[in-house]
Amino acid sequence: MIVGIFAEPALMDLRRILWREISVYGARNYAPQDFEPAIQMVASKTLPLDRLISDIRSLDQLQSTFEEIQKGANFMKVLFKCSD
Repeated sequence: MIVGIFAEPALMDLRRILWREISVYGARNYAPQDFEPAIQMVASKTLPLDRLISDIRSLDQLQSTFEEIQKGANFMKVLFKCSD
């Protein structure tokens, strides 16, 4: 899922999308009526949100994480701690 508006067109390796059978969807914005149901779903714990964050890493692991991504890492999202 790609969410946002970008200043410049992004280059994508379409072969990688094809061979890994990745689905790409885009969303431009949200309407105010979208927020309340989303908040209720989070509050009710019906979504497996703990599975969305694969790892939390220190900033000194930033380069190695991007190298993992380049090699086709199998994780959803990595957060970086900016301070202790």
